[in-house]
Amino acid sequence: MRKITPLILAILVFSGCATPVEKNLTEIGWEASCVTYEIQDENGGKIAVPKEIEESLSCVTGAVALSHDFRFLLYADWPALKTYNFETGDINELVSLDEDLEGIACVWANPGVRIACAVVNQQKYDGGTKFTVMDVEEGRLVSSKDYFITADKMADFECGASCYPGSFWFEHKDLIKYEGHKITAPGQIFDLELEEN
Repeated sequence: MRKITPLILAILVFSGCATPVEKNLTEIGWEASCVTYEIQDENGGKIAVPKEIEESLSCVTGAVALSHDFRFLLYADWPALKTYNFETGDINELVSLDEDLEGIACVWANPGVRIACAVVNQQKYDGGTKFTVMDVEEGRLVSSKDYFITADKMADFECGASCYPGSFWFEHKDLIKYEGHKITAPGQIFDLELEEN
């Protein structure tokens, strides 16, 4: 019987661990004020997803984002925000969106345990924007909290047929940084410190 060296054994053990395939959200078309996306692998090949998700990626106005580890897709199936687990095929509803929102954009924290969405509604929110922050575990909602931005620290957004929030990102899972509004706070970057949900 052949002797298996520790190095070969390690290769055999670790080769069984699946590494998520790198994925990209690729724009494949524009229509009026929305974008159509396709999920592609690192070589540009289309990755098959359920019909519900493919339809949700047609004419997107901002609520779509891949987790940093490529395991989950966040998408809007109006009026709900949902996650899709590429490994298991599970679809989970996170929160319901306001029917009268004017625009939305979402980002994942790294690691993928928290999601933030900037939601624009100029009439409803004093500062024009709120951030909905969701704690997730394996793509399932654990808790969510809304943070309303005051007018003196208004987040940037731009409106046409739809509204688009300006840039924002997780500095780490407990801190969001966002661009101030180009009229009231041009060039400023504000901090939004997050509480445990």
